[in-house]
Amino acid sequence: MSFANVLLDSAPANSLVMAVREFLLQHAERPEVEIEAKIGRLLAVHRGGGGGGYHHHQQQQQHQQGPRRFSLGVSTMACLDPKVEHAVRFESKIKTVSVYQRLNGLLNGRYAYCKHWHGKKKGVPKFSYSRSVVHDKFYTYQGRSLRVTVDAKTNAVVACVRKARVADLNFLNPHGFDVRLSASQEHTETLPPPG
Repeated sequence: MSFANVLLDSAPANSLVMAVREFLLQHAERPEVEIEAKIGRLLAVHRGGGGGGYHHHQQQQQHQQGPRRFSLGVSTMACLDPKVEHAVRFESKIKTVSVYQRLNGLLNGRYAYCKHWHGKKKGVPKFSYSRSVVHDKFYTYQGRSLRVTVDAKTNAVVACVRKARVADLNFLNPHGFDVRLSASQEHTETLPPPG
């Protein structure tokens, strides 16, 4: 059974679930890949030039009022075609603590489900969990962007990686937070010299 089937624990129920499933099937089983889900807002990217119509009007408003939320005129959550990625940027500045608490509850519930049912129900994976407190520091070294992860208690370097974006899958939600799934390849790097 694939990772995506285990995660979803059922046959796909709708097109949004199918989109997530396909994304996971395509990217989750690559070596050294990180799948990350973010909540935030999809913002329209201002591109210079003419155009006219709705997009031109939207660009004029954006220029006058700062970044504007991307809109397609949909009334329910929609998965964006990857071909329109150039028209959006993702901002994940969420200051509502309750949102994170709800997400944490969902993830803890899924962990508890897998822990309880592993070995009792076919296809339920075994999960292990450990809590660590780390801090990430970001550097540009020899033209590469590096993330250095440091243990908060010992100050020891846990990892030094260069991330390369593989793909994004964006979901526009007109009634709440938008969602971005990202697949990134992580390459282990040598720690840059101090300074």
